[in-house]
Amino acid sequence: RALEPAWNCKGLGREAMSSEEFRDLKVSMKLDDAGAKALGFKASLMKPYMAPCAATAKLLHFTGALKPWKNNTWQDKRRPRCLKPGILTHGDAPDATIMKKDNLVSCARIWTQYLNPELAERLVPKPRPSEPGTGRP
Repeated sequence: RALEPAWNCKGLGREAMSSEEFRDLKVSMKLDDAGAKALGFKASLMKPYMAPCAATAKLLHFTGALKPWKNNTWQDKRRPRCLKPGILTHGDAPDATIMKKDNLVSCARIWTQYLNPELAERLVPKPRPSEPGTGRP
């Protein structure tokens, strides 16, 4: 059985959207091409991934390569954008009046707000010491 959408706000680790996702986003948010461009979306690249579901999500699911605990490896990737949590009440549907640049944040930023600093430090990969005489880690 699939999780209901509030428990599976997914794709937050993806750099781009599919053309179908982009079309659905524009329809559900009542956005035209100019409105999408004002949000920083590049339609020719389908980037960045945008997740309005984060505004009311109970769980953020970072499917995709851009994991928030690896954000130091992202380089020039376009960071997935989430609608700020709490900007909507449950049951409200986001639309063009809510989908504004000021209401979008990096999805990774939301994740780090809830992360214990001690745990965050453990998630950063540590370089392994070289084995003596082999030149290998």
